[in-house]
Amino acid sequence: MALHSLVTLNNRIVIQDIDSGELFAFFLVEPDRHDAKTGKISISTSLGAALIGKSTGTVVAWQAPSRIRRFEVRSVSQSS
Repeated sequence: MALHSLVTLNNRIVIQDIDSGELFAFFLVEPDRHDAKTGKISISTSLGAALIGKSTGTVVAWQAPSRIRRFEVRSVSQSS
């Protein structure tokens, strides 16, 4: 996988919760390919929209159902 610095469509994204330290990895995909069970998050979801265009190292605030969560973009990669 080639590393990139900006979050774009079809990237594999790793984010880290600022408060808990927990890591999350998923692919950012078109809405018709969304499948959270297999790690594919749509760019049209609130999290996908918050991440698109952000760069590695950026902290993003996202309104989760229960509270605002903050994530740092740890890595961005795409299949070559």
